[in-house]
Amino acid sequence: MIYKTKSDTTPTNIYIPSHLIGLELEGVLQGNLVVKKNHVTIHTFDTITVIEESECEKTKRTFYQAIAYLNKKRYFVILKKK
Repeated sequence: MIYKTKSDTTPTNIYIPSHLIGLELEGVLQGNLVVKKNHVTIHTFDTITVIEESECEKTKRTFYQAIAYLNKKRYFVILKKK
């Protein structure tokens, strides 16, 4: 499952695979915390690869663990359904 943009400067050329449609960025992992960043979306990253689908024990909501790349730097991100 990979998400790619064709250009960082022209968001009209964004390609989103059908299995990622309806997902949004919940946050970026920093240590043991998920930090919500208002200015960052899935469109910010060059690629996103979903690694695993999980369920929150408390809320029973489904979320997706993923690895994202931006300018060859790796980030661990959490995606959720819109």
